[in-house]
Amino acid sequence: MVTRWGAWVGRGGIRNLIMTLAAVVGLTTAVGWGQGQQQEVGAIYLCNEVALRIRTAAGGLSLEGRREAIRLRIVRAYGGETVTAANIRLSRQGGDWVIAVGETTLVTVTEADGRANGTTAAGLAQVWAERLRALMPRCRPEGVPRRP
Repeated sequence: MVTRWGAWVGRGGIRNLIMTLAAVVGLTTAVGWGQGQQQEVGAIYLCNEVALRIRTAAGGLSLEGRREAIRLRIVRAYGGETVTAANIRLSRQGGDWVIAVGETTLVTVTEADGRANGTTAAGLAQVWAERLRALMPRCRPEGVPRRP
């Protein structure tokens, strides 16, 4: 992964790195902190639409930390993968489900995620994967260089 990242940055130099970091900041993500916005906590937006709503902590990360990690993976995928609906895939890993684009894991869907959303991990993973397939190909953040 470091080699691929280093090669990607090396092709465009520091300019690509700066543009990617700017896109990270620019990717629309909402985190509600007010009482009236509680359902916005954990929301990840693409094209001003909720792509995913993270409702549980996982992998040693708080809900907010997990949301931020997923958001950064989405930006990384735009910079390093071919983002098409066909390239966004769902696979089972142990008891969890993984949504990835190319070689980049976007999110791991756990049983706790399924329960928090009133469904199973498999059911939620299907919904999230379809949502990402619909949104990611048409919602590329400005400033993220396309993969050659």
